[in-house]
Amino acid sequence: MSGTYESLKLNSEESNVERLGTFVAWLVANNLLSSSLENSAGSSVARLRMQDLSGAEFLTTVMHGEFKVEHLTENAKKFVDEYFVVGNYEADFNAAVAAIKYDASQDAFNSAWLLYDEVAPRISTAFQRFNNPPSAVKTTIAKILQFPGRKR
Repeated sequence: MSGTYESLKLNSEESNVERLGTFVAWLVANNLLSSSLENSAGSSVARLRMQDLSGAEFLTTVMHGEFKVEHLTENAKKFVDEYFVVGNYEADFNAAVAAIKYDASQDAFNSAWLLYDEVAPRISTAFQRFNNPPSAVKTTIAKILQFPGRKR
């Protein structure tokens, strides 16, 4: 896939700032940015990892509001295609929002990190499943023993 996964939508009923910013923060925290973006935005990457910059701020200032394929490592691209693009992330995000009764009107910066703390484990679990899929066929091998003196 090439191009843009998603762009920021502001000030509308379809605002995706928190959802997209949270995912970008997770990608940065898990070293899944392309080396070129990581090198060009080193101080912003460090600030985000220290939680001194939110994912939405990073997305806005460093990525210019565009979540693009070129921003990611090869493994991250495959994961994003299988998790983000098909809507599984959105479902996890919505479940996290419901679980913590997230209110975007509160202190936006601190709320973003509270939301991140709820969403990040869900993304991490999906990423672990992506990297270590369960085997399609499970086999069990058993040996039937026949003890002396007993006949079947």
